[in-house]
Amino acid sequence: MELKEFLEDHGIEYWTSGKNVVNGWINIQCIFCDDDSNHLGVHRKSLKVSCWRCGNHSIIDLIKELSGTNYNEAISIKKSLSLGATDYGFGPPYAEDDASSLLSAYVRLPQESRKYFPEKHIKYLRYRGFTDPEKIIRKYKLRSVYTTGKYKFRIIIPIMLNKKIVSFTSRDITGLQDPKYKHASPEESAIDVKRIIYNYDTVTTGSDAILVEGPIDVWKLGDKTISLLGIHHTEEQILSIKNKKIRNLFILFDNDKAGVAGAKRMAGIISPLVKSVEIVTFNTIKDPGELKEEEAEILKRELGIVV
Repeated sequence: MELKEFLEDHGIEYWTSGKNVVNGWINIQCIFCDDDSNHLGVHRKSLKVSCWRCGNHSIIDLIKELSGTNYNEAISIKKSLSLGATDYGFGPPYAEDDASSLLSAYVRLPQESRKYFPEKHIKYLRYRGFTDPEKIIRKYKLRSVYTTGKYKFRIIIPIMLNKKIVSFTSRDITGLQDPKYKHASPEESAIDVKRIIYNYDTVTTGSDAILVEGPIDVWKLGDKTISLLGIHHTEEQILSIKNKKIRNLFILFDNDKAGVAGAKRMAGIISPLVKSVEIVTFNTIKDPGELKEEEAEILKRELGIVV
């Protein structure tokens, strides 16, 4: 059974193109939040479920809610949908994709982005505690967008895999734009942002690593620090961490309710896949991005992270 058939059988209105719909996805009105449009998408290949408003969800939970079935029945329906995806030419999940074909795609950063950083952008980096903004700009190949385009007043942050740009995200510098981080759309990416890990190339196989929430945390702590671009994960990201055969993983999420809960959840998920997991907390700061550069160096030495 194909996904569209399932939705039609249960009288669910869906969209395959138009507003909020990305190529390869089917959108419906989200049942998990107060959605008044069609913000919830289901990827026709992987059956990943994601709402633009409230985030990722389980395909099993979605099937249960839409069909009124129990857990075991939903599992059976999911299996039939997975077979339908293969029958219709969508293939297996990303973990079995040919990565080389994905990386051959050319990712263009926004045309408004520039290597030159206006003073406003430089001041933002200094405000975030970077004494040498130019060093951070060079190391992470950052670009600026000034007053035009959908990424205006943002820093463009390329995401690399095997030394190739496969996607990007962006950080607001004004403190006024929502969201603070605006990710590249699937059309602007070779690989979707939530299927990859930021700064992944700097972690060598079999080494220790630090897991943080966002890019600024990465810039403060440097190499062997990786980010999921948030506290939520995908199966592809977990698989990528597993493939690095990390010995000791230190989780440094933000020191707020969501961050603390997210760190505990991540530790439980990742603990079978690495030798050791440790959650690191702070008493005096909100997140690793608030560390002074010398404090970040001291912390890495205390954790035994050798670069």
